[in-house]
Amino acid sequence: MSTTNANAGSASLLDLPHELVEEILVRCDPVDVARASMACRRLYGVVYGVLTLGALSNVQDGSGIALDGVEKKRRRVLWRELYLNQPLDDLRKCVNWLGYTRATLSNGTPNPGSSGEFSEEEEDIDWEKEMQSVIRARTLLSDWVPPVDSRVDLARNLVWVPVTLKEFLDIVEGGVVVLPSSSLESAISQSTTTTDGEEDTQHTQWKLPPKEQWTTETKQLHAQLRTLYGLTRSDLTRKRRVESRGWVYDMRKYTPGNEYGPLRDGAKYVDWELLERVHHVVSMHIVWESVKGWVESGVFDEGVNESEEGPAMKKPGFEYMIYPLSMPFTQAVCMGNAEGSSAEGMRGKVASAEQEGIGDVAKGVDWVGVGGTWSIFFCFCDHRELMDFNGSVDADGKLDTSLFEDEEFTEVFRKIEVNFKVTRVANDPEHPGRPIIGFLTADNHIKWQFYSGDAGERAIWSSVGIQVGGVGSSYGVLGCWTTVFHDSDDPVGPFWMQRQTT
Repeated sequence: MSTTNANAGSASLLDLPHELVEEILVRCDPVDVARASMACRRLYGVVYGVLTLGALSNVQDGSGIALDGVEKKRRRVLWRELYLNQPLDDLRKCVNWLGYTRATLSNGTPNPGSSGEFSEEEEDIDWEKEMQSVIRARTLLSDWVPPVDSRVDLARNLVWVPVTLKEFLDIVEGGVVVLPSSSLESAISQSTTTTDGEEDTQHTQWKLPPKEQWTTETKQLHAQLRTLYGLTRSDLTRKRRVESRGWVYDMRKYTPGNEYGPLRDGAKYVDWELLERVHHVVSMHIVWESVKGWVESGVFDEGVNESEEGPAMKKPGFEYMIYPLSMPFTQAVCMGNAEGSSAEGMRGKVASAEQEGIGDVAKGVDWVGVGGTWSIFFCFCDHRELMDFNGSVDADGKLDTSLFEDEEFTEVFRKIEVNFKVTRVANDPEHPGRPIIGFLTADNHIKWQFYSGDAGERAIWSSVGIQVGGVGSSYGVLGCWTTVFHDSDDPVGPFWMQRQTT
């Protein structure tokens, strides 16, 4: 690429006004923009800010110029426009689990002085970093370039899977990724051999480390992803169902340390590994009539060869199952704090509600959407079978799950309807505009904890759950129930609750 105007009859890209150069770049694929930046020092400066855009037309020697505030803003605009030209949501309008927009956050925490409306001054988004993260994930999933660091990058990139490749979870479960030959140079992998012992130059395999070797962070992120995503083919097997029931009904997993629910590390964080199993147990009851034939025939079992089993075992074209406990239902629905209402205004509502004491609180304070009618679905098994299962510990500390393989085993799935109303709230300095109704975990997930019993009688049931997805999402709450006594032989089980729409 020419950087000088040696021939009066020709013009280079850099002879164009910087606004036009920028307009050309933002219409390109981010990968092409990165490649263009390597053509010369000046284009590198346009893309990454080493040179100012205003100096583009008169700097001939490629020397670096320090960025001032105006030029930093121009660079931010370039990356922002490049990001927004992709099929991605506008990050300024997106909300986190608690319903905060990016404009209301400062360094990851709510900004008490923010109005909640977007403004250039309040914007604190590293568009360049966000774009690079997306492209890194896209490259990983489309070209099968393995992570640079299997301990850290794998965990980070897993969260991009649902929007990029629906089959990736099943491949991860299998433990082996087949890489196309185009990725061989950049892949850190081991080559494979053909059946006749010769090296296969067309494909290579990158073997994921066994799940037992994953870090806690990776295991938790993987389980969170599966919980948000919904059911995959690997979930539609007897083996998987047995494993999930073995987790959920293992009474050793419920202790004072996790408040007898799907929590970990002193009940500060969500235990997604347990919640994933709760999700699977409940989900199989919800979709059973639709998947019963697949599960009982073993069509998705590992090792099934459809050529050997014949047409009857041909795998169905399973794409993605949309049902209430799947990804489309995880979107946040801010129930109380309307868009644009200030945290200061919410504090005033809470102060008024606190003065009223017990009773219905002011309208708009119930930002979680607690008030209303909820459908609660819960599972349980025969108490004698539960005790037999938990008494079957072997020398390695493992439980005998053969109980759940028995065709005579019965797991009851029932539904009740409950009316909730908020009777007391308090301001939360750490989360402006989000008054305390129940509790938030240290990782900012909404925790439900309540006690229940028959009408007019003492509450004997204790339940702890987590709102999955964004605040007020129609996905609802997943959790575990037991008794308020927490005796060693108390029953346990999973539950799911969903707010009924009016």
